[in-house]
Amino acid sequence: MGSAEAGWVLMAGGLSGPAVALGWQALRRERPEAAFVVVPLALMALMTVLFGINEGFPWS
Repeated sequence: MGSAEAGWVLMAGGLSGPAVALGWQALRRERPEAAFVVVPLALMALMTVLFGINEGFPWS
């Protein structure tokens, strides 16, 4: 496994926490807490895009 693949695994792991919390709150029909779900998810999505631009996306 190269550094790019390891980076994508770390990015997926980082995105999984806020995504699971968002799904859990959706199942319970609660409004997502911005501080604990929306902001971390947005930041991780931004970092994933920036990492993909820098290292190359897996499908390219």
